[in-house]
This record gives sequence, C-alpha cells and structure tokens, in this order.
Amino acid sequence: MPIILLKILLFGHLGLLIEVWFTALHSLIFKKDLKMPGRTYLWMIGIYGIGGWSLGLLRDQFTHWFLFIPAAVSYIFAMEFFSGLAIKKIIGTCPWDYGQARFGLAGLVRFDYIPFWLLLALGFDMLADKMTQMIEAAGRIVQ
Repeated sequence: MPIILLKILLFGHLGLLIEVWFTALHSLIFKKDLKMPGRTYLWMIGIYGIGGWSLGLLRDQFTHWFLFIPAAVSYIFAMEFFSGLAIKKIIGTCPWDYGQARFGLAGLVRFDYIPFWLLLALGFDMLADKMTQMIEAAGRIVQ
C-alpha cells in the first residue's frame, strides 16, 4: 500500500479519535453529562485524512512555523467549510451544524474553534514525519 494512502488512513482515524474525545469532553464540561457521549461522522475519515496529509505538503512551503500557523488554520477552515458544503450538496445536510454558534459562518465553521484547530495542525505536523518513519520501518519489517 502506498505511503500516502497509509498516511491518509492514519490521519483519518486519528482525527476521528480526537473528535470523539473532544465532543465527549465538551459534553462533560458544558452539558455536565457525566456519561460523556462522544460522536463523530464517518465522512470525517476522508476529511481528516486528506487534511492531515495535505497539511504536510503545505508545511513544506514555509520556512518558519510562525508563517505556517495562520496558513494551516486558514487551510483547515477552508477544508471544513468546503467539505461541509460538498456533503450538504450530496446528502442534503451537513453532519455538523454550527447554525446556532455565536461565531459561526454559514453553520459550517466556528471561529471560536481556532485554538483547537491550531493545536490539531501543530499535532498533525509533528506526527507527519514520525508517521513516515514508522510506515517505512514497518515496510522493511514486512519485506
């Protein structure tokens, strides 16, 4: 299996896991729900996967992290917005609905989530090189 596809799958599943944790903690903190239900959508595997992989390509265009950060957050917002629009066109609704959010845009993105997207971008960026090393090492073991 090509390294790019493995990265997309790994970033996709990691994104799902992070989103379940995020929504579970949100339920606990803001809704006081001790059951901490977490949720995500299978659509997100492709969105997180392609997003995580392509953030690495974006990172390669910058020499300093302080230039990469605003570009990465803007890129994540664009990914979320346009993937939400595409899903809405395909199935008639967007799985996530930020329509009631105070700092939302068209119900598809929330600007108050900037700190979380920033952390995700930094985390994915730090993992990208390690992921490549692990995949290459695993390939050598299998061969």
